Amino acid sequence: IGISTGGYGRMENSDYMTKLYVRSVDPDNYASLISPRKLLLLHSKGDSIVNVGVAERTFGYASEPKKLLEDDGQDHGYYRHEKVITLNEGLAWLVGYVAPMAPA
Repeated sequence: IGISTGGYGRMENSDYMTKLYVRSVDPDNYASLISPRKLLLLHSKGDSIVNVGVAERTFGYASEPKKLLEDDGQDHGYYRHEKVITLNEGLAWLVGYVAPMAPA
């Protein structure tokens, strides 16, 4: 499960060690290796820290089975009630489990 995440993009102007480190942790370099396990990405359309387009690009590198769920939130990360609804949908797809809902 990736929450508000995506690849880091090209780093042509970075020094060698920075490129090496970023390449080692960049989700874009690993998304295609997850299959045949499921990949679930959760993201807010209005995330101003990691643009949803970045998550969509990373999602594109992955093979099936995969699912990208976007909510209408404006925040980064996972801490709002809307995210629980999106997470429940993702968990139901991922493992057949639905978490109990907390009061709003």
